[in-house]
Order: sequence, then C-alpha cells, then structure tokens
Amino acid sequence: MKINDAHYHLDSTLKLRSAVEKLIITAENNDIASTMVISLLDEPWSYKELSKELDDIARIKYIREIEPTKNYKKDLSEIVTSNAVGIKLHPRLRKFHLKDKYIYKILEGLSDLNLLVVICSFWDGTWNKFGLDIDQFADLADAYPDQKFVWAHSGGHKVLDFMLMARRRKNVFLDTSFTQHYFYAGSVFSNLTYSINSLSDRFLFGSDFEDRNYRDTLKDVIVQYNSLGVNSENLHKIMYSNYENLMLNYD
Repeated sequence: MKINDAHYHLDSTLKLRSAVEKLIITAENNDIASTMVISLLDEPWSYKELSKELDDIARIKYIREIEPTKNYKKDLSEIVTSNAVGIKLHPRLRKFHLKDKYIYKILEGLSDLNLLVVICSFWDGTWNKFGLDIDQFADLADAYPDQKFVWAHSGGHKVLDFMLMARRRKNVFLDTSFTQHYFYAGSVFSNLTYSINSLSDRFLFGSDFEDRNYRDTLKDVIVQYNSLGVNSENLHKIMYSNYENLMLNYD
C-alpha cells in the first residue's frame, strides 16, 4: 500500500546526513510517497543545516517548530525564506497555552503567507500546569478560519472531543501519529477508528515511530485499523489521499 507520512521526526541520535539517509531508506522500504518531517527546536543541528539537506529531496516536505515566547520573529523569518511548508507549535513540551498573545501575533504574521500550522494536541495530564485547555484549539481555529491547522496526535485519548471540534471547523485536520501505537490496545484505538470513519476526509496518517521498527509498527497499525472497521476506502484516505489533497495547497 502506498502511503504518505504526515508526522516524521528525524533520528536525532545520528548525524544529520545519516538521519536523512535513514528516512530515505525507510520511505523506499515502506512505499512512502511523501514524508512530512517535523523539525523540533532541540535537535542537534541548525535549521539552516536541515533545510539545506532537505530542500532538494522532492518526496520530503518539512515543518519547523516555533516557540512563541523566544525569538519567534527570527524563527519565522528563517521559515519564510526556506522551503518549509508550515510551522509547529508544541505547547505540551514548551509549556505554554494557546491564549498567549504571541500565538496570535504569529498567526497574524502568517495571514499573508501560505503556511500550515501543526499543533501538538496530545493530552498527557499536565495541561493544567501551564493553562492549556481543549477549547483553546477550537478558539484559535475559529479566530483564523482561512488558516489550515493540523492537530497532531488527534488529541490522544481525547480523540472524540477533537474529532467533534474538527467536524465543525473545515480548516482543521488531525494526524494519527503516536496515539495509534501508544494506545494500540483498548478503547482509545476504537475511539480513533470511530472518529476516522466519522470524519474520514480530515484524518492524516502520521507515524512518530522513531523508537521502534517502522515496517513492523506500520503493519500492526494497519491490521488494527482493518480489524476495528476502517474500510478500504477510508483507509486509503487517511494513509494517502487526504494528505495529497491537503498538500495541493503547499506545493
């Protein structure tokens, strides 16, 4: 099955060139047509080095993380002058909430730019410590209806809530990364498959498999989707065509 991977992190234990070569081999071995590399701020290489390495590889797109309260103008300037297709906001790791005034300043800065906004939405039990709340995702999408958002990890075990919010907001997509293998057994995966079948045009397959064998994990995840009732049409959408349709806006 040909797939697209909407959420891939380079192996930061390797040198940059080796990490990219590993990605290329992974793509070839798993029939991946296109990979979205999510670049985080704490990687052991500079953004300039990363963009130089990836710019000439047609089957790879990339997104750069911005931390709203630290040098976001410099980071945004680097992104705009590169071939990145979007930005990443990571409130869970960087401990900020989505009502922060700098978030809205960044979004205002994107108003004339064609960039995707990916936001980590994995609820891990710590959101209250830095004022993050599920409604803030919806509020941000409502404030910028012409901006495309991807809620990475589909909200984790709150996938039903995030699916219902996305249903009411046509500018929002969800990726399945991490959640699908972290909650491989139990009710969360069932809720994920229910959500996919309920909103099949808006889910994107993402891996975030860096700590495990890609081929074996991909196979297990597809088997689980099939066994829990994701039909072949919807599986094709999440694994391939939804990403293709979204990326038409960013080629």
